[in-house]
Amino acid sequence: MAPVRRLLAAPLALMLAGQLLAGASGEALSANLRSTSSVRRNPLLDNYRKWSRAYEKDAQEAEAAAAKYSYMTQALQTGGSGGSAVSRAVHQEMNRNGAKQLAEAVWAFEKMMRDPAPKRAAEAAAKAREPYMKEYVAYRDVGGKYDAAAEQYALLAGKDMQLANELTRFQNQYALEGNQGQANEFKGQAKHLVKQIGGEEKLAKEYHSMAKRIDAELPKIYDMANEAATYAAYAQNPKGAVADFQLLPFTVAPPLAMPPPMR
Repeated sequence: MAPVRRLLAAPLALMLAGQLLAGASGEALSANLRSTSSVRRNPLLDNYRKWSRAYEKDAQEAEAAAAKYSYMTQALQTGGSGGSAVSRAVHQEMNRNGAKQLAEAVWAFEKMMRDPAPKRAAEAAAKAREPYMKEYVAYRDVGGKYDAAAEQYALLAGKDMQLANELTRFQNQYALEGNQGQANEFKGQAKHLVKQIGGEEKLAKEYHSMAKRIDAELPKIYDMANEAATYAAYAQNPKGAVADFQLLPFTVAPPLAMPPPMR
């Protein structure tokens, strides 16, 4: 690498030597040196110089801020005439950083957490809803009983129909054998059973219809319960304050847009 450096430096040395022999002035030499160095400037070194100047400026600002807060601390400790100036500076700094708005938001959030209105509203709503929900449960249970009875009568009618068909077969068999008396007896039993089946099917339909009517009333009772609860809750919480358990997922954040730091 040494021969290469010598070769690169040779033109510059020859140029300087020629100017010295020709009696060139010092200003001309300096100009040549500056022009030559600008041609061979390293961009990375330029960036390092720029960053170094920026770091130096930040350090000067930090030193000035430290001196400022040191003076403010000394003024507070000594209780001198600078205390009022420090107080004003502190207030200015807090206003600049939005401390007042943040404190107001924190206090407002705290008041919302401690507001008893949502709890009273929930208790009043539950009390107002209670009688309606009791009726709702009673209606639902009765509807279930009607539906179960309708299903039982339908099953009974199906079984009785099978028995009636069996009696009819016995009637026909005895008639073929010439035993008309026995045939008439089975005929009477089958006829009576068919009549009974008609009554069972009628009850099954009626009970099923009643179960459907009761089931249709359940949403109306539920809506009345909600209306009563809403009215009772509004009386205790007319402003619509939010319950504390709904506030827990949230928190108070400082102002998003912060002003630039003081110089």
